[in-house]
Amino acid sequence: MSELKAPIFIGGQMKSGTTMLRMMLSRHSNIYSGLETYWFNPDFEPYEADSKTIEKITTFFELGKEEIDNILTTWQRDKNHFLEVLFNFLTIRNNKKRWLEKTPAN
Repeated sequence: MSELKAPIFIGGQMKSGTTMLRMMLSRHSNIYSGLETYWFNPDFEPYEADSKTIEKITTFFELGKEEIDNILTTWQRDKNHFLEVLFNFLTIRNNKKRWLEKTPAN
């Protein structure tokens, strides 16, 4: 597989069609999209391996304990870096070339 391309971010006002756009783009064969991560939310703190956030992510993306442990040991205590590592892993696992993020209420 070739190198990952830059991610896609969708932003917009509530009720403006951003969720539908995310759903449409995620159907593309080279784009991976999953759970809305609240990328721009300053309260998102995935520092604890047993936190509710990590539990939700592990369940939603069907990650095994070894997979989430590898992701947690790679990131640099920065939420955006954690999400980048997570989405890069998921993009490669799903044989895609870029990932898409649509954060609500940005």
